[in-house]
Amino acid sequence: MLAQWLALTGIIARGRGEQRRAEACCREALASLPSKRYGQRLVCLSTLSNLAIVEADFWRARDFNRQSLELAQRVRNPLFEALAHYDRARVLHARGQVLRALDEVRCGLQRLHGLPAQRLYAVRARLVLYEGYLLTVRLQPDAGRALLRSGLAEARSCRDISVLIGHCAIAGLLGREGRFAEAFAELAEAERLMHIWDVPPIYYLAMITLVKCEIWLLQGRVDL
Repeated sequence: MLAQWLALTGIIARGRGEQRRAEACCREALASLPSKRYGQRLVCLSTLSNLAIVEADFWRARDFNRQSLELAQRVRNPLFEALAHYDRARVLHARGQVLRALDEVRCGLQRLHGLPAQRLYAVRARLVLYEGYLLTVRLQPDAGRALLRSGLAEARSCRDISVLIGHCAIAGLLGREGRFAEAFAELAEAERLMHIWDVPPIYYLAMITLVKCEIWLLQGRVDL
């Protein structure tokens, strides 16, 4: 019970921006969680990987990713395997390896092929959204936009915070096309969902503000 409390405390601390506390709690939880609590172990490893990305310590992040994937494969849980591939893709992208990140995302989607098609999965939504975003980075806006819209629909149905990535990426595309009103409408929809779902501003406000600033710059509104 103490180990599970530590795992949850670490995740909450990360959400509050308390990086050191999050890392300490997740590490302590990993040291004491029994092997059968693989769900909590995997979430702790994912949290530690994300914290390492923030610090630009990609080798450490990659090590946590490797541990996550090995554990998910050992327990034969396709959802956690897919999540591990998602985390690995984020590390590769942070290192500037966009093509490898795309391959990793597609590996994650392949792990989900055996699941019931009629069910909705947040991890699949995240992977589809991230694939769409990476395609826009590769200057394939039409293919990227289609995947972003598809991923957004599933993410909204799952009430998953990854909708933020989708709306912000689409807003960026619209802004670069000069469709400013539509771009701001995407950001307004993202903010509306965050309010409805009672998501703390620390999770979304900076990202939305950054995209707004990029669009204002495209409009020449340096003052804003």
